[in-house]
Amino acid sequence: MNSPPDDKPPTLPDRKGPGQHPHGLTGISAVVRETSRTRLSDLVFEHLKEAIRNLQLPPGTSVSESSLTESLAVGRSPVREALARLVDLGLVSVTPQVGGRIEPISVREVEGAVFIRGALEGKAFLRAIKDSAPDTREIQAAVDQNKQAGAEGNLELFFQTDEQIHQKVFELAGIGQVWEVVRGTKIQLDRLRRLGLPLWVQDLETVHEHQSIVDALRTQDAELGTKTLQSHSTRIFDSIPELRRLYPSYFAS
Repeated sequence: MNSPPDDKPPTLPDRKGPGQHPHGLTGISAVVRETSRTRLSDLVFEHLKEAIRNLQLPPGTSVSESSLTESLAVGRSPVREALARLVDLGLVSVTPQVGGRIEPISVREVEGAVFIRGALEGKAFLRAIKDSAPDTREIQAAVDQNKQAGAEGNLELFFQTDEQIHQKVFELAGIGQVWEVVRGTKIQLDRLRRLGLPLWVQDLETVHEHQSIVDALRTQDAELGTKTLQSHSTRIFDSIPELRRLYPSYFAS
């Protein structure tokens, strides 16, 4: 696979939504406030965090209060508050008199997220099969859709159905809320996963592992399930050298 022009990830669509201003950032659209009960700064924070997670705002992107104010169609105060929170998360850095930028992917934080996800998902799997075989119809449907998305090269659907599969493991265990905890820890991991989608969508072993997880749930096979989840969660490390080669500026040194 050759490096794309301008060091841009091939997973990035051109998402100029309504409300996008000509001098704003091209990766994000205006914030829509659906209820006055939600703080605008919270909406801006979540909007930007997801744009960073999804690589709509790739590593190295320059950001400023003025550009974000234009792109999001909000005032400076909520943008300033949101940026401060993103700095605390290590997703944005701000240099006085220069401005801000989206921080590179931290492999160390990816390793931590993989550990947390693997440990919690393994426990969730064992809980899901403890008393009786769970209903696997929905998770099987997600696996089938994931396989089809991979065959068609539909990167977005492949990513979303992959998420659904793992979320469903927690739901089958009766602890769906824990998935939100896991998701909160894996922003750096998701950035790496997005970056590597063109590589993984061609990897049939990923699809096979998804099916093995479902089979293990259906047959209450603890050994197969935990072994597969462990292998599946750490597979991402195999692609890091290639992704570093393709996108050197996207990674922290």
